[in-house]
Amino acid sequence: LTVTPTPTVLSPVPALPRLLVWQTVQVRFDFVERACEAQWTTNAQPVPCPGTTPGPGFVATDQAQAVTGHWLVEAPLLITQPGTAYPLGLALFGSYPPFQVHTGDTFRAMIVCPLYAACQAKVGLDYWDAQGQYHTTPWRWNHTLDMGIQILQVNLDSLAGQSLRFILRVEYADPLYEPIILWIQPHIAGSEPPVPSSEEGVVVGTVDFASAPPYLMDDPVLGGPAPVQVVAFGQNSGQRFWTLTRPKDPRFFLRLPPDTYTFVAYGPPLPDGSRAMVAYTGDHPACGQPLQPLTLSPGQIYSLTLNNWNTCASSVPWPALPPGIP
Repeated sequence: LTVTPTPTVLSPVPALPRLLVWQTVQVRFDFVERACEAQWTTNAQPVPCPGTTPGPGFVATDQAQAVTGHWLVEAPLLITQPGTAYPLGLALFGSYPPFQVHTGDTFRAMIVCPLYAACQAKVGLDYWDAQGQYHTTPWRWNHTLDMGIQILQVNLDSLAGQSLRFILRVEYADPLYEPIILWIQPHIAGSEPPVPSSEEGVVVGTVDFASAPPYLMDDPVLGGPAPVQVVAFGQNSGQRFWTLTRPKDPRFFLRLPPDTYTFVAYGPPLPDGSRAMVAYTGDHPACGQPLQPLTLSPGQIYSLTLNNWNTCASSVPWPALPPGIP
């Protein structure tokens, strides 16, 4: 008797949904592109870049990674892991080449744990000045697995006019957790609007916070004004583009392919899950109006203001914050 085995058919592994990373329209300094120009060290020994074997005291770059929350990130990434014990040290420092800071420059990044990594660490941004003095800043962020994707943003106006060597740092926090951290698009963005191209247009916008809900001005978690995510909804392509702004710097820039767009900005969620939202509904909005579409052509610059907050009862539906935007 010959028994023919029945082949096992494996179900296909579903593709991870893609995380929509913010649009970097004017990058003045790219911490991923220049990662191996930096001098990397733990507080005990030098670290090669790129590293070849992940483990304590490691840095490398990548263009795609699966991250906590089962998202696929396709963007410039910096993979960092500090030392975890003697003699490897308990931190990781990357000292970058000198950079001339301009008024309006902003440090931006997102940090997250790799998929299936129970990570926990403290990250920060410090700098060396032109005289070789190390400056420890208050720009520190604790990151844990349950925080998902954490957005970092620092206005650098207080450093304008100086030539500085910025330092990315990652510190070991807890022996029960892995300290590996992914940095998504760490960069310094400029304040000048981008120049449109023959293939794209530019939107130069402002969020009007004058009539915003009070909690956006004094977010208890952040201890200050809360950021809002500005999203451009492509009506024909279905594409979504987003960036970040806040009350202290309400301007935003988006470089967009030709399409017809609507624009909505979203505040942090309230305990009941709702969000303050503000939208572009025309040059002279009234509460409850529908979104005003804007058709953008290549080479065109369009200015607009989002100033219609959802602070009144209205039956006009506005889109919810799309999935994939942290």
